[in-house]
Amino acid sequence: MPEVFPRFRALFASGFGYIAYLMAQIYFMVRLLPPHHPYLKSENIGQYGVRHVIAEAANGLVVNRKNLDQLLVFTLMLTGVVLLAVQIVMVLAGLLLNTAMAASIFVTPNPDIDIAYMLLDQVFGVGDGVNNFFNSCVSSAVLCPGETVNPAFPWPFHLSMHNLFRFYSIGILLIGTIIFSYYIVVVIVETATTGSPFGQRFKNLWVPVRLVVAVGLLLPLGLGYNSGQYITFGAAKFGSSMATNGWIRFNQAVAGAMPGGGVAGEAQNLIAMPKPPDAAPIAEALSIVHGCAFAHYLHHPFTLKNTGAPALPKIRVDYPETPALITTYLGNAHRYGIKPYLIKSPTAWQAGIDANESLEVLPGTTYEDALKFYTSGDIVIRFGRKGNVDIDGVGGITDKEREMYKDEPGQVQPTCGEIRIPITDRRPTDAANIHATDGYLGSVAVQRMYFELIRDHWHDVNLNENYIDFAGRMALLKQNPGKGTSADSACNMGCTGGGLFTPNLDLPNNDCGAAPPAPPAADNRDCATENIPADWKQEAINDLQVTLNTDLTQIWVDYNQGTNEFDVDGALLARGWGGAGIWFNKIAQANGAFMNTLFNPPVMNLYPLMMEFVKKDKEKADNDPSGIQAFNPNLGQNKNLLKLSQIESGAKPIAMIEFNVFEYWNKENKNAAQSKKTHTPNAFEKGMNLVFGTHGLFAMTDENANIHPLAQLVALGKGLVEAAVRNVAGASMSAAGGGLSKALSEAAGPMINAVSGMIMSTAFVGLTAGFVLFYVLPFLPFVYFYFAVASWIKTIFEAMVGVPLWALAHLRIDGDGLPGESALNGYFLIFEIFIRPILSVAGLVAAILIFTAQVRVLNFIWSLVTDNVGGHNSDPTIAIAPNIQFKREIVDEFFYTVLYAIIVYMLATASFKLIDKIPDHILRWMGQGVSSFGDINQDPTESLTRYAALGGMTAGRNVAEAVHEAAGGIGGVAGQALAKLPNIHGKT
Repeated sequence: MPEVFPRFRALFASGFGYIAYLMAQIYFMVRLLPPHHPYLKSENIGQYGVRHVIAEAANGLVVNRKNLDQLLVFTLMLTGVVLLAVQIVMVLAGLLLNTAMAASIFVTPNPDIDIAYMLLDQVFGVGDGVNNFFNSCVSSAVLCPGETVNPAFPWPFHLSMHNLFRFYSIGILLIGTIIFSYYIVVVIVETATTGSPFGQRFKNLWVPVRLVVAVGLLLPLGLGYNSGQYITFGAAKFGSSMATNGWIRFNQAVAGAMPGGGVAGEAQNLIAMPKPPDAAPIAEALSIVHGCAFAHYLHHPFTLKNTGAPALPKIRVDYPETPALITTYLGNAHRYGIKPYLIKSPTAWQAGIDANESLEVLPGTTYEDALKFYTSGDIVIRFGRKGNVDIDGVGGITDKEREMYKDEPGQVQPTCGEIRIPITDRRPTDAANIHATDGYLGSVAVQRMYFELIRDHWHDVNLNENYIDFAGRMALLKQNPGKGTSADSACNMGCTGGGLFTPNLDLPNNDCGAAPPAPPAADNRDCATENIPADWKQEAINDLQVTLNTDLTQIWVDYNQGTNEFDVDGALLARGWGGAGIWFNKIAQANGAFMNTLFNPPVMNLYPLMMEFVKKDKEKADNDPSGIQAFNPNLGQNKNLLKLSQIESGAKPIAMIEFNVFEYWNKENKNAAQSKKTHTPNAFEKGMNLVFGTHGLFAMTDENANIHPLAQLVALGKGLVEAAVRNVAGASMSAAGGGLSKALSEAAGPMINAVSGMIMSTAFVGLTAGFVLFYVLPFLPFVYFYFAVASWIKTIFEAMVGVPLWALAHLRIDGDGLPGESALNGYFLIFEIFIRPILSVAGLVAAILIFTAQVRVLNFIWSLVTDNVGGHNSDPTIAIAPNIQFKREIVDEFFYTVLYAIIVYMLATASFKLIDKIPDHILRWMGQGVSSFGDINQDPTESLTRYAALGGMTAGRNVAEAVHEAAGGIGGVAGQALAKLPNIHGKT
């Protein structure tokens, strides 16, 4: 065996003995070593090393003009030794860090789109467009994101800056030469005065080394940067690469240990659940549609109810009292009935996707069908009759039938109105989309649920039967069809049930089955009176609310457990450590989209045709067409029905039935089952609910207690913003109403304007807080981190100016070691440039972990804190307050919740400061107190939050006041115009 390892060990253990022997011979030749010195004897090879020979030669060195040869040889030999040592270190680094370690630590995987490299290239322009130091897309031939042409690199500004630095380095080099000359004089004088070679302060070994280092650091190289500045660039490049690779490995470890999890450290708690929307408006819309449909069924002349044989064009459709009859009532046999349709007037680009103008909504019509029909726009379901079909079943489609409703989209008349399902998440659902694999999660699932809710409450006999029973009874309140026997009477609807149904206990049942009186006798049966109690309405709301709560909760659970939206994808990781803070915006994006959809349930887009006609006609004839009476077909005190016969036969009773349904829902509070927290007789508490949206605040320490704190605050902020926008709109409407009232009533106008102003003023409290929580807070990680990157760039620029001065600091003849006392801080500043990137990444991880832990513990102890502060404890065994009224429910709960949000926000800002604090102060662990530009920066987010809040308050107030004033002006003009018109009694 060649005994490689023993030879290798002998080489280094001997201190390069042969090299030391050769150096001793050279020093002897220039008289730095005396004859017969032990180092000159071959038998002593290996007994001493290189450093011993250099130290012995330095002791014999005398600095004067007579010994210039000695000084020259000694300097050259010392320089060679230093270069040899550097080469050995580089070779060892290449051997040890080659491939695996070097590629994984000090090489950036995607330098072309690395954010830190892009910044360095844009600031310093290190390269000539071909041979570049950082090689990002800014300096290479690769196009940067969003660019179509690569500008010439380096830029003219870079070239000018390079010349400036070259001039600066040469100037400092000249100053260094003067300092060097000064020290030569000092050494000569001190040698002469002290008798000691080179003076008492001269450290024989390190002074020449320092001189070489100082000159080497100042020598200008390519582009005008000196070698010291290139050392700084190297430290920045290697430090950035180490941080990027550390960031990538961290995320890969998270993904491996927790699929679906992101930088927040959680995979299933990043979506907050707001309070589900109130079911009352949806239940009312369904009731109006079904009431309208039944009214048309009951009074259409071509429909025979429970009697007579069908003879074209008449058909027989019995009262829908069983599942089979309901299917017939809603199905094809009822040609004159109301059906749901999707309608549109397609533009050219829409026609290329789906040219159909109408699509009947059948039990099997899917959300995908509706989304495709509307090309991802809002889904509008119109309940009406369709033209251009064979309505009477005689002789095919006649000209009259072909022209029927030709001016309506899809030739569908809005007979019973429209229900709109807003589409806030317009992503498609085809196989190429993410939803093909994740099961329609999040906002898409909510939209699909809303669509299916409306579709099924029309077609599903288990859901629509209750509404049809109610519609039948409401149709009999004022209208007696006078047909049928007691067994077939519509008064049987909801009495005994049939098929899958049970008796509808919320409808009057005392006279079920009683025969209807002969016209024109009054119909005094209990089942046909206006005694339908509010119990039916509340029961319908409760059933629908349970459905909404159950379905939305399940969607929320599935979304949290199954979404992959929070994965840190490769495109983001390719941006390097400089983009580490970008991921957190996904929390606001996902929560905002989910809440937008949740807060946009189906709405009554258009009331039934008769109701819209009545309202429009009454605006011309009645002084006050607002409120419930806007849809009353009676004209004021005359009680004369409007001329509705121009629409269709039987229009008058139909319009009255539709008004009765609308009045039933709106003459009193719609939903009496809402929590006492949101429905209260106290006007101040109602105002708090209205202005601040407290209904959405209560969830922070309740069902959302385990949700990630960032998601909590984002959801809270979104709720406040929505409430503020709603209040501004309400105040503007009030202003318009006040303008009208000023013209019509001297007393009402000022009162309405005062209320409007109060709402407008208080809305800004919620708007400002919501703006900070929803828009600013999710940006804190990104803002802090991006400012940390910017501080690092500024530190590098500081080094560009400071390195020449650091080189001068080496020109000292006293002090120990290579740096001495003066140049030591410069080495640590270079090291800080290298280490700051990965320390910033560590600060980000620390901030998230600490912030999450603090808020989780705060959730556990919050109830104890508020009980102690408020003087109330819910534990009955602790009688702190004998009267439960000391706990002021919504008032205390509201302010404690706001206080909770403020505390959590303060915890967030304090935690995210670690992104700056850790890099700024970590070097104290090495016993150093050096500081750079990063240490003296003012906290950027404090200014951001303050300016955002003030800007939002100021700008928002100006915009809202302008809308408020415009609405008031429009209302005033309209009111003055109305005041000049004669009313129905002939007065002006």
